[in-house]
Amino acid sequence: MTDLSLENVDFVDEEYDDTRYREFLNEEFGVCGHNTLVGHGKPRPRCGDYEGDIGCLDTEAHKFRLQLAGSVGVEEIYRRPVFHHCHRPACPKCYRAWMVHEAKRIAGRLAEASKRYGSVEHLSANVPPERYGMDFKAMRAFILKALKRRGVIGGCIIYHGFRENKFTRHWFFAPHWHCLGFLQGGYSCRGCSKRAFASRSVCAGCHGFEAHTRECFNVDGTIVKVAVDDKGEAGERRSVFQSAKYQLSHASIRTDCVRPQVVTWFGTCSYRKLKFVYVSEKPVCAICGGQLRGVRYSGSKHFCVDVDSPDFKFESVEVLREDGRVVWEYLPESDSGGSGSYGGRRVE
Repeated sequence: MTDLSLENVDFVDEEYDDTRYREFLNEEFGVCGHNTLVGHGKPRPRCGDYEGDIGCLDTEAHKFRLQLAGSVGVEEIYRRPVFHHCHRPACPKCYRAWMVHEAKRIAGRLAEASKRYGSVEHLSANVPPERYGMDFKAMRAFILKALKRRGVIGGCIIYHGFRENKFTRHWFFAPHWHCLGFLQGGYSCRGCSKRAFASRSVCAGCHGFEAHTRECFNVDGTIVKVAVDDKGEAGERRSVFQSAKYQLSHASIRTDCVRPQVVTWFGTCSYRKLKFVYVSEKPVCAICGGQLRGVRYSGSKHFCVDVDSPDFKFESVEVLREDGRVVWEYLPESDSGGSGSYGGRRVE
């Protein structure tokens, strides 16, 4: 069915780096037909605009903790700048905020599902090269069928339209999906002494995932594997949030859709089967853990608000007084919240 071979024990991704498929790429980086990398769209007029600051002025709570950290200040506050975000994956200025928010939603939903289905596994599913010309919806349905055939009972899939050659740093068209989900009975090959040498001959007669996915390869020609670390070990996910965030950072979106879906839920984790309400957390002070509110500065210090500048600081500790005068104050509640740009309460 395909010119790839499962005799390659590691399922090396570079097998897909074939010059026959580079013709799909055009001259613009990160764009191929209706596929584009996140952050390669057009921003809206207000995207990235500085909107003010939020902070915590509880100097008494900060005093003890800052002294433990070696600070000699007695009246110091916590400050964080706020920027307007449209939360669109295509926006070059806002896709990082979208990425963090979406990764938190994924981690929260999978944490709820793991109470019933066990540990979360990270898998990748590669579309066979001869199917690159398929309709996108048909291609996604094909991948979902391949995952279910291998015992993946539910989770989310994240679309990636490109791969990067690790040697030439060249991006080429190679559609595949990453899955964060659950395997029926869990990943039974973890800790197996034959895991590093898994092949059809080594795993013959075994009923584990590695043997099963190789049997399924003969049916659909799709390489589906559990993600491994730099040492080639398929360890458990230390952080679902970080895994999701990394996969979203170089995911692909469709430009022929009004509202493209980068993340799709299926099986036991679908919206129909798993009822879960995600409530985003409000930002808290990194020093004392108190809730942040809108603050106003009236001193003479200049703060860099250009996120691309080396002088920009995402957060900082500032003095409450300058020349004996208080230069920080809370904004009225009506002026300090509700936009959601810095983590206001959002229910989905």
